[in-house]
This record gives sequence, structure tokens and C-alpha cells, in this order.
Amino acid sequence: KEVLNVTDTVEAMSDDPEKLKIALEAFEGTLEVRKETDLFVIRMKEKFEPKDLNNYLMAKGIVLGHLAMRKKSLEQQFLEILTPKS
Repeated sequence: KEVLNVTDTVEAMSDDPEKLKIALEAFEGTLEVRKETDLFVIRMKEKFEPKDLNNYLMAKGIVLGHLAMRKKSLEQQFLEILTPKS
């Protein structure tokens, strides 16, 4: 799962989910895209932020109805602190 994930996880939703999915998969900052009910969950590469994704989507003419960071659990935060940086 996402327990050892050190990258940001973002939720996104749009009125045109197919167009959004294609754009999310093409975004250079995307590691993984998966669908959860009505929204997409995106694992982002390091050095990319939700604002980068939003700017990219806006440039493609995609307006999001929802964009949010997933909060990390205390376990995730603890593991990130203990995980050595390479």
C-alpha cells in the first residue's frame, strides 16, 4: 500500500473523467493514477506539487471540481523521518 510512500498523494475530480484520466497519465509529475469511486488518486513524483498539476490541467482546459492533498498518517510521517534519503 502507501505506508512507505514518501511522495505526495493528491485527489482530483472533474466533470470529464476520461479527459482528466488521460491528462493525469500524461503529466510528467505523475507516478501512479488510480480511480476511487468518483475521483482519481494521484501519486506524484518528488519535487512536484499539487499546484504544478493544477497549472498543467488548466493549460489543457481541464477545470477541477476537487483537488486535495491526502493527509499522511502518523505512521507514514514516522517512517518518512526514519527512511534514509539517497
